[in-house]
Amino acid sequence: MSWDHSAACRGYPVELFEAVHGRRGDYPRPGVATICGDCPVTIPCLADGFWDEFTIRGTLTPMQRVALGRYITSRRLEMTG
Repeated sequence: MSWDHSAACRGYPVELFEAVHGRRGDYPRPGVATICGDCPVTIPCLADGFWDEFTIRGTLTPMQRVALGRYITSRRLEMTG
């Protein structure tokens, strides 16, 4: 059984988890934070969809995941360099 069988979002329409793109970035639709906030499989969801360009994964929007990836990369470079 894969992680998505335990996801709090199971049964909700996929469109609900598409990021809304605005002038200042992207953000989740109303209600998504509540659903994702109570999810027992946030980490596997984030890992599975880290580079997904369109949907909320592991409570993060696509732009938040890009920022997190950049931060992780910069920290890794600081540690090795």
